[in-house]
Amino acid sequence: MIFDVWYSPAVLSDPPTVRIKRLEDRSIQVTRIAEPTLYPDRNLVDVNYQIFIKDLTSNAIHELSETHTMRYLFTSELELWLSQLQMQIVESREWLTDLQPGLTTWEIYFGYNN
Repeated sequence: MIFDVWYSPAVLSDPPTVRIKRLEDRSIQVTRIAEPTLYPDRNLVDVNYQIFIKDLTSNAIHELSETHTMRYLFTSELELWLSQLQMQIVESREWLTDLQPGLTTWEIYFGYNN
């Protein structure tokens, strides 16, 4: 089985920042603002999203807000949890590049077996 996580060493050494993403087509314009709040004592990040959708015909703007709570993980935590299930990690790599995880590698995947 393979799964991906936010990698704790990278999240802590290269903390999340505010990000803005804009998309547009002929009928709407979308602006998404992601404002993170880091809780290092709990290994959590709240990503607070504000999304503005503008109708380009009427200029009406619709606003949405939501929070995604993300748990970032250390390899040692996963090793402990998997060992309790008689499983072990056989590989961990950077998502999409297959490089070794590093201090700027937020997304990594783990492969494990039992």
